Amino acid sequence: MMEKLTKKTFFPSASCLLPPAFCLLAIYGCAKRVIPSTTVVKTEPVMKEELSQVKPLPGEQEAQNRWTPQLEAEFQMRAREAIKYYAGRGYGNTHGENEKRSYPFAMFDFLAGNQKQALEFLQSEDAEARDNRHTGGIDYYYSFTLKVQIRKYFFFGQFLNPDYRQRMFAGAKKWTEEDPKGRPHPIYGKGKGGNGWGPEVRGGWVDGRNTDNLRAMREVGVYLMAEETGNEDTRLLYKQKLHRYVWALYHIGMGEWDSENYLGHTFAAYLNLYDFAQDQEVKQLGKAALDWMAAAAALKYYRGGFGGPTKRDYGKGNVVYGSNTARLFSLYFGDVTSPNPKPERDIIHLITSNYRPPAAVVALARKQFDKPVEILATKPIYENWKPGGEEQPAYWETSFFSNTYQLGTVAAKFADGDVGTFKL
Repeated sequence: MMEKLTKKTFFPSASCLLPPAFCLLAIYGCAKRVIPSTTVVKTEPVMKEELSQVKPLPGEQEAQNRWTPQLEAEFQMRAREAIKYYAGRGYGNTHGENEKRSYPFAMFDFLAGNQKQALEFLQSEDAEARDNRHTGGIDYYYSFTLKVQIRKYFFFGQFLNPDYRQRMFAGAKKWTEEDPKGRPHPIYGKGKGGNGWGPEVRGGWVDGRNTDNLRAMREVGVYLMAEETGNEDTRLLYKQKLHRYVWALYHIGMGEWDSENYLGHTFAAYLNLYDFAQDQEVKQLGKAALDWMAAAAALKYYRGGFGGPTKRDYGKGNVVYGSNTARLFSLYFGDVTSPNPKPERDIIHLITSNYRPPAAVVALARKQFDKPVEILATKPIYENWKPGGEEQPAYWETSFFSNTYQLGTVAAKFADGDVGTFKL
């Protein structure tokens, strides 16, 4: 771990990648963008100039999926493009859950070399510090904020002011001394009800919404901070919750299945678990979840698009870089003839993580298998954790892959307004 961070020694322009918590920077430089046409397993060199390469720190490799040097070089090239895209932009503010945008913007800017400005913002007083006095003014309420708050503490923590990091620790210790979900808020109790998602409306010590992505951000965040601060009862409770969720992925699927907008948010939350959990069993749960979600994304991914039926559909996935999920997973999967015009902000989690999907999943995303082929699948009901939710499928999906296109359609026994039923 480096003792001193300087732009010259660690984040040179256009070649910065991962801070030293996860890697050792071996070679600095730039690379031209060359689109791969080779297969994932049998690779040939496609990067012709100097590369920025990273090596995982010793002791972390056994939990990693193996990649070829070519796949890693392509990943790092796209990572540089994302960092360059966000460098020097304004951050925004910390009102409500706006940290879901402003914190990633600051983190990208940090990687681009503007460390002082980024750190000042990441440690600035929260807009709702009064509502969060019980956690030292640190916002541990909103799920979207939690996702980046966790990465700020664990990954960028080595660069934070020690007093500020201690303040985050003390706030988290109080926050997880018992289950924060449903615990009456010190000011607002159980909330006044009505429209809105803040503590004054919903109450509690943490955002209680239960969509897959919001639940993942909450449960991972509570688990990691309970583990960090030694609140063992809360840690074990949330370990059970995480175990049940990952069990459900492999046994029945995801309620927010294949969402072209939200799958990446759930994925980014579980990157936090994989990267920062100390309990190796929980770390493996994180990896299992990530492998599953990466495979689900790979099946629908097609050269920067996202084809086939999806839950919580926004109608944008069947064009290149049209959906958030495609723009996020393109960092891993590539196979596109143009750079990502608007990298998804959650890419900050991918860039600062050692996780890589299995090589077979990348091959699936690039459709490197014999075609034509048809795949039949089922999907669960959205709120599958409720009684009866595990008993039978709610949707029946057919996907078809040819040599030049892919399409998919889905059928259900009931009308469902947020499902995209067909894509070509």
